[in-house]
Amino acid sequence: MIPQGNLVVAHVPSHVRIGGSKKHPLETKSAHKAYMGCDVLLSSEWGQGIVKAFNATDQSNCSALLENSNIPANELGSYDVAEIAVMCKPRYHVSPSVHEVNQLHFSALPYLNSFNEPSRKCHISRFVALGKVQAGKVPKQKKFLHAVNIMTLTNLDQHSLYDGVASAVAC
Repeated sequence: MIPQGNLVVAHVPSHVRIGGSKKHPLETKSAHKAYMGCDVLLSSEWGQGIVKAFNATDQSNCSALLENSNIPANELGSYDVAEIAVMCKPRYHVSPSVHEVNQLHFSALPYLNSFNEPSRKCHISRFVALGKVQAGKVPKQKKFLHAVNIMTLTNLDQHSLYDGVASAVAC
């Protein structure tokens, strides 16, 4: 994790593996009792199962793009990236669209993070998959650029931190 001022950015290297003999630094840092989460998680792969958090239209678009591949939509992405996203508890998880569906931009519905301790409240995460760069004017669902106004976890008040939790989907 790389603190940028108060902004905490975590990066997942390509083809990372979790649970081996050597712990990934994210595993160690996110296990600390005071850890709240990171502001941004950057990965080169989707977390496996993220398609379940897409709205119905995006799920349908994603499934249609995968028709000619041997990959079911619910198996798209990396198990290890999904595990890291659960550990990191990012406010925003940004990834390029995967090869099979790279022409479209996707954003998942906000999903609720959780701690192992039921008494601890947790914030929501938002997943954004950036589409392929395309020349000229492109429809919104094919955009490759996404702007977010990030207020860091350390600077958010408690009300704002948990805003939207009631309508978030389960992780």
